[in-house]
Amino acid sequence: MATNEPKPSDEGNTPARVLTLAAYVTWVATCAPVVWTLIAHRDRINWVWFVVWLVAWLGFGTLVSTYQARTRVRVPTVSAIVYLALESVCALVVLIACMRTSHVDSGMSIAMNAALFVIVAGSLHGVLTMRQAVVWSIVQTMAMVVAMFLYDLRDLGVISGGIFFGFQLFAMMLGYMTYREQQGRRILAQTMKELEEAQDALRTEINEAADYVKSILPSPLHDAHRGLLIDYAFQASSQLGGDLLGYHFVDDEHLAVYLLDVQGHGVGASLLSVSAHNAIERNLLPNCDMRDPVSVLTSLNRAFPARSGGKFFSIVYAVINTQTGEVRYASAGHPPALLYAEKETSPLQLDSTGTLIGIDRRARFTERVCTIVPGGRLILFSDGAYEVRLANYQMLSIDGLVHVITDECRLETSTKHYDEQRTARSQSHIPLPQRVMQRIQTLAEDGHLLDDFSLVQIARAHTGE
Repeated sequence: MATNEPKPSDEGNTPARVLTLAAYVTWVATCAPVVWTLIAHRDRINWVWFVVWLVAWLGFGTLVSTYQARTRVRVPTVSAIVYLALESVCALVVLIACMRTSHVDSGMSIAMNAALFVIVAGSLHGVLTMRQAVVWSIVQTMAMVVAMFLYDLRDLGVISGGIFFGFQLFAMMLGYMTYREQQGRRILAQTMKELEEAQDALRTEINEAADYVKSILPSPLHDAHRGLLIDYAFQASSQLGGDLLGYHFVDDEHLAVYLLDVQGHGVGASLLSVSAHNAIERNLLPNCDMRDPVSVLTSLNRAFPARSGGKFFSIVYAVINTQTGEVRYASAGHPPALLYAEKETSPLQLDSTGTLIGIDRRARFTERVCTIVPGGRLILFSDGAYEVRLANYQMLSIDGLVHVITDECRLETSTKHYDEQRTARSQSHIPLPQRVMQRIQTLAEDGHLLDDFSLVQIARAHTGE
């Protein structure tokens, strides 16, 4: 164990090298008087008790020194200075005791304390290896036991024994507290590392989920044969939002278009919106006629309360007859749709008539009918399109959104200003929903949208266009 232990690096640490060299010199200086004393005073020593005390002190000293070396603690400078100052007092007390007894072996005790002073300093600063600590422990223990038995546990023996025992306990407690502190730091560092890895993994999964949501969004529809054009703008306020939209043909003549908005943001809202989206797209709702808006909303309301985790959502679902432009729609707590006739500057607001999906399982929904005339358009949007804080700290409101949409519609249909404005706003043929979103972001405080932004345009072209 001691052989395989890596030595602390002394590279570029001159005090550490000097301290280690001083430790080796002190070991030699300490061993000499100890051996000489054992030989010279062998008749005065009770060897049975000597062996007992030697084993006891050797075990205790080795345990303490080895523990300090294995923990590789670095005691704060102030603590080290205090400890070394106390060791100096210890050495002074032992020296005075030796002088009072006038014993010829006082040099051994002085050398022993000098060794303790130097070696403890090295141990406190992480200089010693385990092998060095064990060697020092043996030398220190032999010196202690010899000194105690030479003086029959009186004078120097009692004083030095008590002082050394006390300071060994102090060193052990100091080393233990420092070790626990550093162990806590290591655990904290490891925990932080694991937390960062978990956050990275979670971030990756959220990014993948966000990519999946984007992948299930439909492509813009430009059907010249049917004279239909569908464009949209979609932007989540966070990586995962609660808005989702879709459209698909339920038969050759009917196109279903819907926009839903789940309460809240994050993973829960996104999961619910994706579940509702898949239920509509894949016709998974039981006993539901996808051409009947009331049937779809009723089925959604029955299917999702038990699985929605306390969340609810609004939705507008419309079925468009591609031949006549007739729109049959039903809404569940969703913002009003906007119906524009050709060249009209003010839209007709199609108010919501139903309650939110998931609130009341017995809720009833009402179907309404309108018509998109050739050259007209139907605009669907979520509340995030108008719940926008402006630069003047006021909210945009639905009326403000209607004004922006109407202004952009006017730019497309105006023959007087079209050529002038097209260069500035429409030279890249940006669809109306995208232009509206850009305008809203420009008006928003710091360009930040508080909620998910969704806006869909269903336009009907003149026959032959």
